[in-house]
Amino acid sequence: MSAPTLLELQRDFAGWILGNETGIEAHIKPRGLQPRARLTIYRNMVTNNLCEALETVYPMTRALVGESFFDMLAARYVQKVPSTSGKLQDYGRDFSDFIETVPETDSVAYLGEVARLEWLRQKSALAPIMVGMAPAGLAQQDSGQWPDLGLHPSLQLLASRYPVLDIYRYCQNPTGPQPNVDAPGQQVALWRNGAGIEMRTIDVGWYRFIEQLTCGASRDLAGKNLDPAAPLAWLLGQGLIVAL
Repeated sequence: MSAPTLLELQRDFAGWILGNETGIEAHIKPRGLQPRARLTIYRNMVTNNLCEALETVYPMTRALVGESFFDMLAARYVQKVPSTSGKLQDYGRDFSDFIETVPETDSVAYLGEVARLEWLRQKSALAPIMVGMAPAGLAQQDSGQWPDLGLHPSLQLLASRYPVLDIYRYCQNPTGPQPNVDAPGQQVALWRNGAGIEMRTIDVGWYRFIEQLTCGASRDLAGKNLDPAAPLAWLLGQGLIVAL
């Protein structure tokens, strides 16, 4: 039997680390520690690092279900979804979708939405630094035409079927009455403001308006009887319009 290539060894090693039994043990010399024990050190290190990355991104999700339950979710996710990036900050983008497939979360149906909001906070925090334009720049545009507006990359939107921002804020500061999870859903805008992340609810009209802008479809808004004054003033005031 021919010796495995380097690529085959790397694949077997990666497979073992991710929970699959491969033939890599046969190619590891004990040298005082059995191959399985040696491999287990690496497996535990990778699993712990990825689980800790999830804890960092999803603190309110963790607060909702408790440490033990969250650790179970994280361990299952790590086994099913390996990291594909050298940056731990990129890990966990599909965690909210995964949560909604786990039968044990059926009694906490809004959990995935809270996780979705937390991932958007992560995206907002890691977005490039850009400076908002002055209001005068937009005022100089022809009022009869819509310019193409460039919005700040930290601006994120979430339309939830649950009162997700109320739930999130209660988890941050669990005092007073608990939010009614059966209340109408909320549209949330979030963006980076200095070193922190700001969040606010917006109505459906504002959400659709800003969503069109984030998709680069500002010209498509012409003639749709939209009154842009209030959302544009807000975007400018928050420094969220960065280019024409």
